[in-house]
Amino acid sequence: MEYKKKPAVLLGLENIAELRWHTKDKLEGLILHELCHIIHVIQRGLSFKEFETLEEDPLFLLYSEGFAQRCEHLMLDMELWRCAQDDKWLEWCIQNENLLAKEFLRRVKNGERVNEFFGSWLEIFGKSQTGYYLGYSFIKELEKKHNIYEIAKLDLDYIKEKAREFLIEKSQKFS
Repeated sequence: MEYKKKPAVLLGLENIAELRWHTKDKLEGLILHELCHIIHVIQRGLSFKEFETLEEDPLFLLYSEGFAQRCEHLMLDMELWRCAQDDKWLEWCIQNENLLAKEFLRRVKNGERVNEFFGSWLEIFGKSQTGYYLGYSFIKELEKKHNIYEIAKLDLDYIKEKAREFLIEKSQKFS
């Protein structure tokens, strides 16, 4: 996002309060996550408007949010899952990654929205913000062949192809 033609981060104070992201670690993670989006836009050489338009594609959104989540963890030097709604959230996401991938892929194929995967006020299978885990998992998969700097600039068609392959592969695995 831009404010007065400069990169800007808008923080939702109501959401921060509601989700109890008021601790130093969680606020730091949130701010880093949002700054990672700005860095990603700049790395790709796009305007913020162009980047937002790309994020209308669910496969690019998965990549974009996963990239910011992974970079947040790298910058914190720990995996702080501030988006976890409880202490069993991450374990549930790992155990149900195939279910999440299958539903995400189904929605992509049917041209349906994927909002339920990303909003703190929305849920998929009774869990909120699972798209951040799924995107993070996708970026970790890309890291097997690319470093994080290369991942930031990957070709759009390549991203979509690899995201589809990732979702298909994960959806076929059983926990």
